[in-house]
Amino acid sequence: MTHLILLHDDVALDPRDHADAVAQRLGLAPVEARMAVRRGRGIFLDNLDEEKARAIAADLERAGVKASVVERASLPSPRKAARLERGEAALSYRIAGSEETGAVPWEAISVVSCGLVARSAGAGQDAKAFAGAPSLHILDREEDREILRANLILKMERARSGDEARRDRDRSLFERLDGSRDARIFLDLVTEDLGSWLRVSMEDFAYVPVAGSVQMGSGWGLDALVKELRARAAAAFTDLTLELLAAADPMPLAFAQVEELNRYTTWAMVRRRLGLEPEIPWAEREE
Repeated sequence: MTHLILLHDDVALDPRDHADAVAQRLGLAPVEARMAVRRGRGIFLDNLDEEKARAIAADLERAGVKASVVERASLPSPRKAARLERGEAALSYRIAGSEETGAVPWEAISVVSCGLVARSAGAGQDAKAFAGAPSLHILDREEDREILRANLILKMERARSGDEARRDRDRSLFERLDGSRDARIFLDLVTEDLGSWLRVSMEDFAYVPVAGSVQMGSGWGLDALVKELRARAAAAFTDLTLELLAAADPMPLAFAQVEELNRYTTWAMVRRRLGLEPEIPWAEREE
C-alpha cells in the first residue's frame, strides 16, 4: 500500500532544510529531492511505502513541522460529473461517459474546493498574497483566521463600485472566466466519509436548479451551483475557494497543472477528516 505525508499547514518547505534528509531516505539524487520538496506544498510526498513515509514524517517533526502519514487507499479519486440536479435533500449527479448516477446529501458535503488551472506553462507560478492580505494558512490564531474568512465572504457578496461595476455588473467570477484562454475552472465536492469526490469542469457540465427545468451550463450553471452550495454547505468551502471567489484578479491564484489542484483538494479533505486536532494520527481517529 502507498502512503502520503500530509503537512498540517498549507506551507511550502525550503528544500535547503529538508532535501538532504529526503534524498537519504528515498535514495534520490540531490536535485530530485530538491524538486520533490519544492512541489510538496500541503501534500509533502506521495506514493511512499509506510516505513519510509513514517521515517520522513519523523524527520519533519524533529524539524518542527507537523505532519501525518495517511494511507492512500483510504482516499477517493476525482470522478467527473457531467450533470447535476438540485434536490431538496440531495444533489443528484451523473458520471461523465457513463449512465452511472447517484446522489449526495447536502449535509454530507465536507469539502467544496474551487480551483483555477492555467492553460499555458508558467501561468500561476507567481502566486501572490490575495489583495495584500495574509493568506489564511499563515495566520497563527484561529480567531484571526475566522475574521479574515468572514471578511472574504463579505467581499464575495459586496457589490463592486465605479467603472468596474458598470462594466461587469451581474457577472460572476465564472461568467468572467467563461471562454477564457488563460485558465480552466473546476469545482470539487467531497463527502464527509470520503466515499465520493465529484469534479465539475465549467467547460462541459450541466446543472438543473429545479427538477424538470432547463439545464444551465458554463459560467451561469457553475455560478448557480456555487450559490446553492453557499446556502447549503458554506462551512465546506476551502480557504482558497473563498479567496478565489472574492478576487478581482483570480489568475495569481491559479494552479500551474491540474495535478496541483488534485493535491490541494486531497490536502483539504484529509485535513477536514482529521478534524480540529490534526496532530492525532489517522488510525487513532478511526478507532
